[in-house]
Amino acid sequence: MDSITSTRSPRVARARALKTRAGRRESGLFLVEGPGGVAAAIAAGICQEVWATDSGARLIDAIPDVAMSDRVSEIVSDTETPQGVFAICHQPRADLDEVCARPGPLVWADGVSDPGNLGTIIRTVWALGAAGVVTSNHGVDPFNGKVVRASAGAICEVPVVPDVPIEKVISALHAHERPVVVLAGEAERDVFAALRESLVTPRACWVLGSESHGVCAEIRRSSSHELRIPLPGGAESLNAGVAASVALYAAWNHLGPWT
Repeated sequence: MDSITSTRSPRVARARALKTRAGRRESGLFLVEGPGGVAAAIAAGICQEVWATDSGARLIDAIPDVAMSDRVSEIVSDTETPQGVFAICHQPRADLDEVCARPGPLVWADGVSDPGNLGTIIRTVWALGAAGVVTSNHGVDPFNGKVVRASAGAICEVPVVPDVPIEKVISALHAHERPVVVLAGEAERDVFAALRESLVTPRACWVLGSESHGVCAEIRRSSSHELRIPLPGGAESLNAGVAASVALYAAWNHLGPWT
């Protein structure tokens, strides 16, 4: 087992670089923190190395590859209260055509900028066995540390195709006969009515937009339907993570199982 105690170690610098989008993109790696996330990454076979402090090592079943000092853990960690264990992992890149060919609905996050929302979307897709997640190239990185934590291990299992130009996604959806369903608060028809009337198929691609601007006009022009989630209690909107969960569970109730 290697040991790292100096915060000036080149390996520490490389690990810290994974907290940036540029560092993750250049290396093809990302950080997973905490015992639950590390266990999921090990199970998925995407770990390059597991680093742990003495106390962190007691939180996992695996033997760490690197023993690190508490100070190293503090500066590499992306959280205020590090648990002393993280994994450097290979990004499980998925192919757009392969994901579009999978059974079940697909979720397209168009400009979703809140990490917690994107993590929730990925976690919901995992829970329901949906086809996967596609992100446009103007939202939060799916391998951002906060997204990874919010996904609760799902990022290690769900096929995620990140940073795809809009026109490329639309072309792939058409090629695989996936209708585009946009979730929009101002839409006239609601999700539940559309499902009851069989207007949505199991292979629909559900699109959620940014928290401030919604789904972009280019995608909306290509959509088969624009649907809203009714809010009888009077709230103005739901965040993207909750909206995706409501829509996908409603779809499962009417259209599942997918296979």
